[in-house]
Amino acid sequence: MAKKTSTAKPFVQNYISYDFRGERIFLPLVNLRLYHHISGISLRTYGLVDSGSTATFIPTDLAEHLGVRMSRKMESVGAGGTFETRLGNISIAVLLGSDVMCDMGQREIQVPVSRSAIPYVVLGRDTLFQEYDIKFMERSKMMALNGKG
Repeated sequence: MAKKTSTAKPFVQNYISYDFRGERIFLPLVNLRLYHHISGISLRTYGLVDSGSTATFIPTDLAEHLGVRMSRKMESVGAGGTFETRLGNISIAVLLGSDVMCDMGQREIQVPVSRSAIPYVVLGRDTLFQEYDIKFMERSKMMALNGKG
């Protein structure tokens, strides 16, 4: 269970953006701390907050660096089609500077078999969205997390 924030205080976030059919698309990125409880290794990285993803994905290189033990293979579906993944577990925390905004605790993640499948951590509906109501404010490049209590 995540340790929740008490209010929906907005915070500035980074975005990646691209043009699609003449429109600028912005995708929200948050700072993360990933921690593997068995290896004791942690790292900071960015994660894409993806309301369209049903699962949370970690790039293969990050999972290997953390020492994640991966189990059975399964097929996952993404915007680019299907790809093979393996299951693992890590702890995930959303950071604001060096402060933890949201400690998601230990979560099941999917790790693509192909190193080129995803460039970022993808936070899907199975983690952050299960614990928080999320409000995106694209014009001001902000996001707010409100614990569901």
